[in-house]
Amino acid sequence: MKNVLLLVILSVVLVGCGDKIHENIGEDIADDTNQILNIMDGVIEEKNEISEQEKEIFDHYYIKYSAFQKNSELSEEEERLFILVKHIVENPEFYTTLESDKENYEDRKRQINNVIKTGQIYDE
Repeated sequence: MKNVLLLVILSVVLVGCGDKIHENIGEDIADDTNQILNIMDGVIEEKNEISEQEKEIFDHYYIKYSAFQKNSELSEEEERLFILVKHIVENPEFYTTLESDKENYEDRKRQINNVIKTGQIYDE
C-alpha cells in the first residue's frame, strides 16, 4: 500500500514539473491558452469546424485578455503570448483549411508554447 501511495505522489510531482511556466506569465493565461490550443488541435485532427461553444470560448479569451491588454495589466511576456493567440482566436479557419495552413498552426503553436515556458517567441 505504501508503494502505491509513493508512486501516486511521485507521478503527481513529475507531471507538475513538466508544465513549466515562465515567471512573468500567470497560470490563468497559460491555462486559458492551452485550452485554446487543445480546441484547435481537436478541430484540426478531426477535420471539423469550430462549434458555437468553442467560438464562445475563443470570444471570451479575446475579450478577457484584450481588456487586460488595454488596461496594461499584462506583463510583456503575457502580451507577447496574447498577440500570438489573438490571431488564432480571431481567424481559426486560417489554420484549418489547407494542409500548409496546418503547418503554420504547428509553427504558431511552437511559438506559443515557447513563450509560456521561456517568455520568448524563439529559442535564443
